[in-house]
Amino acid sequence: MFEENTKTSDLIGYVLSAVVFLILGYFGIVQDALVDPTDGVYHYQHAKFSFRHPELFFRHWAKPVFTFLMSGPAQFGIKGIVFTNTVLIFLACVLSFKAAKKLKFSFYFLTPLIVGLGNSVSYVVLGGLTEPMFIFGFSLVIYLIVDSKYQWALFVSGGLILVRPEAVVIVLGLLFIIRHWSLKGLIALATLPMLCSVLGNIIGDYPLLYVLTGQPYGGYNVYGNGSWFHYIENWGRISTFTALAMFLVGSFFVVKNKSFSRVILFLVFTGLGILILHIFLWRFGLLGSAGLVRTLTTALPAISIIAVYSLSSIKPKYVYLATLLAALLISIEFVTKNNYPLPIGEREVGAKLVAEKISDLELIKEDNKVFYQFATTAYYLGLDPFDEEHTNRLWSLNNAIPSQKMEPGDLIIWDNITGHREGKIDFNVINLDENLIKVDSVVLKKVQFFLFVKKEKTN
Repeated sequence: MFEENTKTSDLIGYVLSAVVFLILGYFGIVQDALVDPTDGVYHYQHAKFSFRHPELFFRHWAKPVFTFLMSGPAQFGIKGIVFTNTVLIFLACVLSFKAAKKLKFSFYFLTPLIVGLGNSVSYVVLGGLTEPMFIFGFSLVIYLIVDSKYQWALFVSGGLILVRPEAVVIVLGLLFIIRHWSLKGLIALATLPMLCSVLGNIIGDYPLLYVLTGQPYGGYNVYGNGSWFHYIENWGRISTFTALAMFLVGSFFVVKNKSFSRVILFLVFTGLGILILHIFLWRFGLLGSAGLVRTLTTALPAISIIAVYSLSSIKPKYVYLATLLAALLISIEFVTKNNYPLPIGEREVGAKLVAEKISDLELIKEDNKVFYQFATTAYYLGLDPFDEEHTNRLWSLNNAIPSQKMEPGDLIIWDNITGHREGKIDFNVINLDENLIKVDSVVLKKVQFFLFVKKEKTN
């Protein structure tokens, strides 16, 4: 490998990690509108109301480890989760360059730019999503593996199962990298999932092995499916093309140079494996895949280190120029594709307007119930979405006769964002229900909200 001053490289690595932290922190301060008004808001609501409803700590969809660790920050609002996500990405940047350093890769200090300046990293951080926690956890697993602390790596990987589904790729990679499995290793891997299962059974009344049997992504995929090339065509929305090119070149030279270190192969396997997993799931519409490009940010810890490895293939007299050029291209691409603060989106505008109409019309009372689907609607109404005496989701209604499970005076908030898909109720079904009265609506260019109230009983 190319010789370099490690003290200087360490300093640059820390500086670049700090720069990533400051950039994302600045974005978090200036961004007022919700970045992800669907999943991001719903994750926030799980964390915020988890102390009031302890069973939420163990809800599979919300990811128990994420809900538990974010329950404190969520009490400060979505900004609390955004700040915590920013810290997690900073720590991931530091862990990534330290792991690359331990592998004796030249110019290892470049990894923070690839981990922290992915074009969807800002989105998942500001959206309050689960990817930043996974990116941190994955970076920690890589560092522990490089440091030969396999049991701790297994323990953290078990926790990642409760953060993101991509953890299955990491666990499969560990099956390969660990030559001799022991009972202690299996216990380390199973500790957090089993603890969650037992506590979820006791506190949340979930089935004992629900962590394994109750995954929330089965059944019919309401999002459909897509092209084999969806993620490649949209890579510019995931990370920089420079990072992708470096990763592919690095993977090629791993094979060409027969660098069959198990650790390096683990990085190639997990980086490519997460990409291939999502390509396959979206192509065939499996396990609730929605083709969300942000999910590929989970591969960035592995991609960043193999990308840096690609620099070892460059002749020494050109390597400084190549490294500087890579850093510039990554930075330029990030700057041009991350124009924060983002304006308020039409979905959020619609939710705010419909909340104002409901307040003006006094449609929410102490003794009635609100049925809705779009998470941001409850957010702006100030509702506890898990108080089933006063709120519930559209999917809880009869999708043929919605009013059947309602009491007089109960309110339906139907939207064309999630109402017909996740809520599983077509607008025409609600509109033709003779026991419902349409009282108002919010109709924007692409977003529509309609308010229905169940009629009072007549003698």
